[in-house]
Amino acid sequence: MGRRKILGTVTLQSGGSYTGWSASGVCSREVLQQKFDQALTETRATTLYAETTKCHIERMEKYWTEYCAIFALEPHETLRECQTARIENFLHWIVTTCTIKKTSTVTTYWRQLSQLHITWWQCRVSPQTLKEVFVFIEGSLTKEYGLDNTESEKPLLEAEEFIEVIQYHWAADINVFPNERQRVQVAAILLLAAYTGSRPGALLNITYRDLRLYVEKHRKTGKHELKLAVTLTKIKSGQKRKRP
Repeated sequence: MGRRKILGTVTLQSGGSYTGWSASGVCSREVLQQKFDQALTETRATTLYAETTKCHIERMEKYWTEYCAIFALEPHETLRECQTARIENFLHWIVTTCTIKKTSTVTTYWRQLSQLHITWWQCRVSPQTLKEVFVFIEGSLTKEYGLDNTESEKPLLEAEEFIEVIQYHWAADINVFPNERQRVQVAAILLLAAYTGSRPGALLNITYRDLRLYVEKHRKTGKHELKLAVTLTKIKSGQKRKRP
């Protein structure tokens, strides 16, 4: 816990002196009032988004603005009203404008439009509207345009298969790395992916400061074991939770 700053003057043997903290380092009433007034007038985002999500929201903003221009609508106010019929009409336009084949893609666009609503108005779309639009996407919209609403299989790698991958990496891989240290790093990424199930983006952004190597005594055997602790910071909602 930080200690309170104390203004103090230190006298030197030479006869001179200096002040430990300058008066400008302490917030005066005027400074505090200025910051308070500034906070009242500032508009801040209520949700922290990753850079990739921000790019998707910006793309959705272009789509929404282009759609509103067709009917000479003001984009911000139209999205603030968020009428179910207007959103459904926009999704009709999206499906016919973009090459969309799966229902999940339309659902993703609707989520991004909801995030744009939060970005512009610092509040969420009403739960009733969210539900009605999701039902519309899964129902009549999918049926009308023949969208594929099946889920793709995502088979998992078995332990035996993963061992073969590691063995191939160390014993049979003929690729040459610019620096052989990268071969060790790739192996570490493969192991972390298997143990943590993290997304590739989270693993590829790991730096040495995110790794902590330590020795711990086993509770039962009493033997000392070398362990590695990893702090994953580039994860989904990582900025919100602040918990690695």
